[in-house]
Amino acid sequence: MKILDDQKATEIRHILLTNHVADAFIIATAAGTRHLHSLADHLLEKMREAGTAAHHVEGHGGSGSPSERWVLVDYLGVVVHLFTEEGRRFYALDRLFESTP
Repeated sequence: MKILDDQKATEIRHILLTNHVADAFIIATAAGTRHLHSLADHLLEKMREAGTAAHHVEGHGGSGSPSERWVLVDYLGVVVHLFTEEGRRFYALDRLFESTP
């Protein structure tokens, strides 16, 4: 989460999950589309430097066109969701998982 905070992500939230495909979600908000992809680049780079490569990435680089609202970075046990403000309101993952024990 410090990696995201260092790059000015806001509303960073760590949600522990039970009985799901991951142990936790980290959700953070970017100031806009350019910031969204900058956060994703920084996260991928810093985690790679620490010896942890992403298992899967959606909405950023490589395959398909980049998303304008949401980037997902899957580290198997932890899935990082990066949103623009609009994307975070639209997908509302916070609300979806707030009642998760």
